[in-house]
Amino acid sequence: MVQSASSQLPTLKNGSSGPVVALLQRLLVLYGYTSLVGKVDGQFGAKVQAAVVQFQKDQNVAVKDGIVGPATWDKLTYPAGTQRP
Repeated sequence: MVQSASSQLPTLKNGSSGPVVALLQRLLVLYGYTSLVGKVDGQFGAKVQAAVVQFQKDQNVAVKDGIVGPATWDKLTYPAGTQRP
């Protein structure tokens, strides 16, 4: 069985940091959440959390809690209209 990329990414939340948070920030910027994200610095703070909550609302993610788990990663890595492997 092939795992999707989203299932291999870690759960991120306020207080997380590192290169995967920077990836999250870049993806949010690509989706147009630049003003909410602020600078891409690898730090998951209040601004990034607000951007994630807004993304979750806009993408109809079931849980809109500002935590980036598999469902949110799935929406970030497989935009609407793209085919999953």
